[in-house]
Amino acid sequence: MATSTRKVQERTRATQQAILAAAFEEFSRVGFAGASLRQIADIAEVNHRLIQHHFGSKLDLWKATATHHIDEFEAHLARRMDGLAGVSEAQRLRLLFREFITYSASLPQLNKFMLHANDEPERMRWLVERLLAPSKHMLVNAIERAQALGICAQGDPKLLWFIFAGAATSIFAYHEEFEQVTGQSPQNEAMLEAHINTVINLFFPQEAKET
Repeated sequence: MATSTRKVQERTRATQQAILAAAFEEFSRVGFAGASLRQIADIAEVNHRLIQHHFGSKLDLWKATATHHIDEFEAHLARRMDGLAGVSEAQRLRLLFREFITYSASLPQLNKFMLHANDEPERMRWLVERLLAPSKHMLVNAIERAQALGICAQGDPKLLWFIFAGAATSIFAYHEEFEQVTGQSPQNEAMLEAHINTVINLFFPQEAKET
């Protein structure tokens, strides 16, 4: 009986993961309004009724998709910071923001998902209140600490965070335009490294006052 129950649970998790992956691709590609549960079901290769069974409405699925991927992003940053124990505070802060860009490059769909979220104020309000506020608070605090060390551009930390996020992620969210303008892919290893260094140097131009 225990083995049978475990197999059912594993199938349930696999189905849910397939639906979330398909939803992420579709919401990132066409936004909430353009996505349909039937299309998501087709991509996930499941019956569309299973989406309602596991997640409920299209809005519920969108919220579950947002929660899943933003939680993964925050957990990734937390693991990265935990792995930097013993590194100077100044270096930790630089590496935190470098990791933000690297992760954004590895998951360009997240950047497009966030852009589409701006299409509807209520969904964006939910996103900020439920999911983004803790992440932004963490990174805004990181900017404040970097400013205190003298290694970050000065100014309103919240404004700097938005400017940094735009500079860091725009080439991935608008990769088609970027490729047309530059003739290079933002995923190209050399281009990505140049992008990371340019953004970091813009926002962290000064040597640390202390380590």
